[in-house]
Amino acid sequence: MASLKQLKTQFLEYVEIEKGRAIRTVENYDHYLTVFLEQTKVTDPSEITDAKVRDFRIWLNRQTTGNNRATGETIKKKTQNYYMIALRSFLKFLAKRNITSLPADQIELAKVGERQIDVISQEELKRLLDAPNKEKNPERKARDKAIMEMLFSTGLRVSELCSLTNDLDLRLDEFPIRGKGGKVRVVFLSDEAKAAVKAYLALRKDMSDALFVKIADEISKKPTDEGLTRRSIERIVKRYATIAGISKKVTPHVIRHCLHPDTLIFLPHTIMSAKELFESSSKNITAVDFKKGKTIKSKIIQKTNHRFVDLINISANGYTISTTKDHLFFTIGINGVEEVFAKNLKIGQFVAGIRKARMDSSNKSESKDKWRLIGYILGDGTISEKRRGVIIADKNLSFVNHYKNIIVSEYKHQPTIIKKNSVNSYLLNFYSKSFIAYLRKIGITEKSPFRRVPKSLFSQNKATIAHFIAGYYDAEGNEGSSVKFFSTSKMLLKDIQMLLLTLGIDSHLYTRSRRVRLPGGK
Repeated sequence: MASLKQLKTQFLEYVEIEKGRAIRTVENYDHYLTVFLEQTKVTDPSEITDAKVRDFRIWLNRQTTGNNRATGETIKKKTQNYYMIALRSFLKFLAKRNITSLPADQIELAKVGERQIDVISQEELKRLLDAPNKEKNPERKARDKAIMEMLFSTGLRVSELCSLTNDLDLRLDEFPIRGKGGKVRVVFLSDEAKAAVKAYLALRKDMSDALFVKIADEISKKPTDEGLTRRSIERIVKRYATIAGISKKVTPHVIRHCLHPDTLIFLPHTIMSAKELFESSSKNITAVDFKKGKTIKSKIIQKTNHRFVDLINISANGYTISTTKDHLFFTIGINGVEEVFAKNLKIGQFVAGIRKARMDSSNKSESKDKWRLIGYILGDGTISEKRRGVIIADKNLSFVNHYKNIIVSEYKHQPTIIKKNSVNSYLLNFYSKSFIAYLRKIGITEKSPFRRVPKSLFSQNKATIAHFIAGYYDAEGNEGSSVKFFSTSKMLLKDIQMLLLTLGIDSHLYTRSRRVRLPGGK
């Protein structure tokens, strides 16, 4: 059998080739395993025992980091977990090759608290971006200004910024970047970032391919073509944070003010959640021009994804939003429309909202009856992939007959109606493989708590949207004096709320307190 050192080499090759991990990941795994093997002095896979791993974890937990030896701070739990992740992967690799060793599932990771990011305010951000202007060296001033603008307007990781070359096409508003795991994504350049990079390149006299290089007098009086490292850029950001008088720990993450993933955003032709917009290739959203007093098409210049735990929930007139404390809203002040941070909003204060929304593609139209049927199915229908049909239960026989006629007219099928005497209702059964495939395509085959309004509906005209809402109201509406819709899917109700806005109807979202016991004790 191969030695433990040879097995480690085979494992690293497996991680790189079969698993397709990045070179940096392979290098990190190599480092973690090398430290483990040297510290435990094991020479055979069978010698890797629970006791050996525990002794190693105790030793690792007591190690001080290079930067914190004076204070006695030890390696963070998150970093310790990286060692265990590498070791578990190695043990799984051995098990696949029938090599006896410690089972990987016996190694548990240390519990790590959620990471919290201390977000800086817009005012602090302005001071930070202006800080390089105090630099006396013209080339360093231009370079550092370009670095700050690129970091904070594109959302690039520091390592990605280091990988940029000076052939960046500044005529375009976007460029592709290869990030973690070799994944390619598109990032957007702001006008400020393009101007700053252009000014910096105009002062460059070296022959380096790197976009950002070290300035000669930073290391010696001799010129250099050496590109900046990740650590160099981190030092630059930290230096200007000090100059700007910011006491918080400043990284590219701290200025990103986020919306909750479920926040709905209007696009020119449809509506998406913030998460869906982040994952899509859409480049424009609907924004407000307060000077002209109308909505406009606005280009997205940055999309980033972060994990926050300190979010604020804001409710106003039946509309709700979750955001970070430094997200900006609009209110009325002495000088007209003014910006206000979420954290500074007070109960009773007015914030700008929308009373009506318009879709650019409002002339598009499909069968209104078809969309009314879809609305009805979305509310009360049971979609069975196994039976390849839709079963709708309703106590109102006139509704059942109405939708039966729509099915006959639109799909040339003859559905069946069955009366259920035990619960005093009727079942409308419509079996069609092609219709189920269509419902799956438009995305309404999810279970009730996860259902959403089909995205394609938002590109229909107002009459079609109204028919869809009428169908949904037939299924899930009330019979009282005020119009109400009900659903176990909060996002579905938010979609309905947005659809009503396209018709100029202001609606409010409330939590339902159910006091009536349904059949079956629910």
